[in-house]
Amino acid sequence: MSGFPVLLDLIITFLGELFDDKSQRTVLYKNDRKQEVEKPKNRSEYIESKRRIYNLKFAILFYIHIMYEEDDHLSFGELREVKKLIKEKEGFLSDDEKAEIKKVMKMKPSLFNLIDFAKENHITYRFVLQMIEHLKLSTENDERYQYVLKKLHRRFIIEKDNLH
Repeated sequence: MSGFPVLLDLIITFLGELFDDKSQRTVLYKNDRKQEVEKPKNRSEYIESKRRIYNLKFAILFYIHIMYEEDDHLSFGELREVKKLIKEKEGFLSDDEKAEIKKVMKMKPSLFNLIDFAKENHITYRFVLQMIEHLKLSTENDERYQYVLKKLHRRFIIEKDNLH
């Protein structure tokens, strides 16, 4: 359990580009939390915004899966870390998106749920592979995570043709 904040930091770093306030292209629209989230102005911005939300939800589910698989237990502290991440990003999210993310957090952390989520939400194999490789490199001295990441990698190779 001691390594989970580090792992979550790595996932946040990996996802950092998704919520880059400085990017002028296709960022999620951040507003005051009390205001409604601004809607994308055109179709391409809308598609990019949805892709980012799907990727964020997948990363949360991915993290929860790794934490569960690592010791067959999902602790209160691990869930609290995920809730902190969501709180940091909630200015970027509409109320519907926040509700969707809360629903993702309640999903059973299984490999099959993770794969089904990736298929249903247009998560690309490239995104999954980049995430796995980034975490493998960053946690190479921790066998607990390496084992889970190798298992995920093997399974996603099998599912490669079923992903977008």
